[in-house]
Amino acid sequence: MSSLAEALALLISHSAAVSEDGTALARTLCGRDEKVIYSCPFNAKIGSVCAAENKIIFRYGTSRSLEAEVTSSGSDGRAYGNYIVGGGGGYQTSIRFHDGHRDYVVFSAVYGELTEIAGEQKSGVSIFEWGNLATSLQCKLEGCRQQINRNTVDALAPDPEEDAFGGWQ
Repeated sequence: MSSLAEALALLISHSAAVSEDGTALARTLCGRDEKVIYSCPFNAKIGSVCAAENKIIFRYGTSRSLEAEVTSSGSDGRAYGNYIVGGGGGYQTSIRFHDGHRDYVVFSAVYGELTEIAGEQKSGVSIFEWGNLATSLQCKLEGCRQQINRNTVDALAPDPEEDAFGGWQ
């Protein structure tokens, strides 16, 4: 990709989680002018990744009260994409959003043939405070909105660090 604008345009064009009139579907914290990249309810709260012109946004909370919102241009060090392949063809895609002392890792994974649970899928958000896992929220898979597309990860700057965020969640 030659620019973030082109990368986000690709993301937006490949996002299928919008209604026919282009508005965000229910159960998301994305706005009407944003495309839903990922969204999942976690009990009374929602975790969403949204794309708009020249930015990608993570939001967590309720429509009335956001607990977290991280906006990134993709080149500002606040969001990193990661894609790894494991044994037997398993893989995980993730986007890490950084707000200073917290990291929100939105992930989806499929277990490979060499595991005891081959083909099983999982998705969720892991929240790290000062580098330590504070909580991991598992998503009940209900469709494409609970999976991080590899195009999304490829459009973001790769994580230059070899750290805990590069492994399976």
